[in-house]
Amino acid sequence: MIGRIHLQGIHVHAYHGVSAAEREFGVRCRVDATLLADVTDSALSDDLDDAIDYGAVHDVIVEVARGRSYRLLEALVYAMACEIVARFPACTHVDLTVTKETPVLDGLVDAVGVSLAASRAELRRRETERAARDHRTAGDVVCLPRR
Repeated sequence: MIGRIHLQGIHVHAYHGVSAAEREFGVRCRVDATLLADVTDSALSDDLDDAIDYGAVHDVIVEVARGRSYRLLEALVYAMACEIVARFPACTHVDLTVTKETPVLDGLVDAVGVSLAASRAELRRRETERAARDHRTAGDVVCLPRR
């Protein structure tokens, strides 16, 4: 049985954006995540050891959001997706939305955001392509290079 695991409204203050103000003072971000996974074992056992732990997914999202500063939300949401599929082998697909609730724009805008939907296979293929382009082995691949 394929299940959809939802985490909605994860709020984190982080330092992402192109502007100096966003990178220095930070912005409030909201993250919504949906993970697809086989939930047969957890549904039948009612045991957390057989499930994807929502708290652990939350912690990964917050860790990535606070771990480094990205200029683009596209890069942030991609890094989150890679880290989720890396840490949760049962997750076959991830759908994420990152919304800046306090964007720094010249004008009135309530929020801006980026969504990404990707399968484990697609993320792995992209990373393998990146590794080949950067002359690394697939085992050396991190979702995005550290800056």
